[in-house]
Amino acid sequence: MNLCDLVDKGTVIDYLRRFHNPNYPRKNHYATQHAQFVNGKLEGGCVRQAWYEWNKLEPTDIEPKRLFSPAIGTPIGNFVIAKWRAAGARVLTELPVYYTPLGCQHAIKGKIDALVFLPEEGNQEADKQLKVAIHYISKLRYALRKGKIDLKHYQCGILRAFNRKILPNPIEICMAEIKSTHSRGISGKFWNGPRKGERYGVKHEGPKTGHRMQLSFYRQHFPIEVGQYTIIYFSREDFYRLEFTMGETDDVKGRTFTEIPVDDFRFEQTIEKYVEQGILPKRTHDVGRDTYPCSWCRYRTRCYGADDGLVGLQVEGGQLGPDQTNAA
Repeated sequence: MNLCDLVDKGTVIDYLRRFHNPNYPRKNHYATQHAQFVNGKLEGGCVRQAWYEWNKLEPTDIEPKRLFSPAIGTPIGNFVIAKWRAAGARVLTELPVYYTPLGCQHAIKGKIDALVFLPEEGNQEADKQLKVAIHYISKLRYALRKGKIDLKHYQCGILRAFNRKILPNPIEICMAEIKSTHSRGISGKFWNGPRKGERYGVKHEGPKTGHRMQLSFYRQHFPIEVGQYTIIYFSREDFYRLEFTMGETDDVKGRTFTEIPVDDFRFEQTIEKYVEQGILPKRTHDVGRDTYPCSWCRYRTRCYGADDGLVGLQVEGGQLGPDQTNAA
């Protein structure tokens, strides 16, 4: 019995079970996949990858190492949240944020990792009001997920809870995103090549643009403005922690970053257009199969194999049909 092999096998089985679940929503946009130009560079997800997912095409690259990172991120997030609670904070987790852009039929969906509330020490009345509000918002969150209320009722309920039970009290509130990474993701060094000696990682370069864009989206579409917006990085190797807070400037040493206006939704519009027409789009990031982000794509073999250089593929019954063209 090889226990490491069992871990690998179970990881893949869990992923495929979710992928083949008939109740798993396919035609959704996600805040974590949104793409737009930031400072002249295209950042975010890939239209072709989303097209494959929306058309229920089986992933071709699901070796365990590609699945470990998101799987391990959940328990690390739960660990961090548990310690916040142990320190006296009240925490709401996985709060849905939906927004349907103009020209789109489907909403962009996301979940705020955590809203962290810290009542004034010794203020029992504020803490009591906060407990009531958190319980009410938790019920709203559950009702929205189960389809018992619509988005409008969910947002109005949050506004009511904040305005009546939370904001009148002396309470610090932070919207937080928790990102697990490896130690080099926080701080690394190039040992050879043209950048030899240079440092990289969020400690030296600031939070990743995709993470900034995600938290910015949540800030812009959550019904209530809170006092602090923070991204916390937690190393799963050496347990180093580093946090950045949204502010007026991008200051790596001061651990601040600026908000990104999430206002260009051509990415989502393009996905819906090509899915509706049944036409395979170009790759968004055509950087080569062995270069990130393509190197970590679950459709890499399909995209750079049978579909390489092709657009105009027709979808028939969830499969790519014979109508293939090399048109650019």
